[in-house]
Amino acid sequence: MPAPPTPDTVILIDICRKDYSFSVIDSSFSRLLNNVACPACGSVNRFSRHGSYYKYHYFSRVRILRVRCRNCERTHALMPAFSLPGTSIGTEEAEEYLLARAQGTGRTTASAILRGVSVSDRYPKQLDRMFFKAVAQAKALFAESVDLQPAPMEWVQSLVGEEERPLWSLNRYCLAQGYNCICFCRASIIRFSSATAGSVSSHNRGSPVRPQGRVGS
Repeated sequence: MPAPPTPDTVILIDICRKDYSFSVIDSSFSRLLNNVACPACGSVNRFSRHGSYYKYHYFSRVRILRVRCRNCERTHALMPAFSLPGTSIGTEEAEEYLLARAQGTGRTTASAILRGVSVSDRYPKQLDRMFFKAVAQAKALFAESVDLQPAPMEWVQSLVGEEERPLWSLNRYCLAQGYNCICFCRASIIRFSSATAGSVSSHNRGSPVRPQGRVGS
């Protein structure tokens, strides 16, 4: 499968790795997205299948379904919660590492979770930089929402009202505010049309039921 075009945006699907099945997503996406609004234009129930592509989740490949909004013609990748956009690592492991760093844990100790899934020793430093960049961008976008002074992780938690899943929650918040996911989509920040329905967002409606606890890997 070819790689997705850079302009593709994301619809978040709250599902853990062990429950993810591309064939199930592919065959039931209409039901899955029932009453879900297009993040770009706010239209509801206007999605059609638009192919698929593979992305890496560590050393395995995960097939991702793409859908197109028949109203605005924007395409969206149905991104499962366990896979961090723009990376090959898991959302949960990245969050655990970043939360430990925010609590003052040294990089070597905090990155044990990443070494456990065979991530390069050099990657944690890159992840720190990616997170700081995302927070700087978020502060520029949402400067009036919360005090800008707290440390990056504390600022994110204050903005989204969620302590356990900061990256997932920040991406959901961005979608709700009319922006593409900021952690860590490779495309430049995409501001959707002002016509986007602010009261209906794709990140918290129509998702499969999430098992108890945090997202699995």
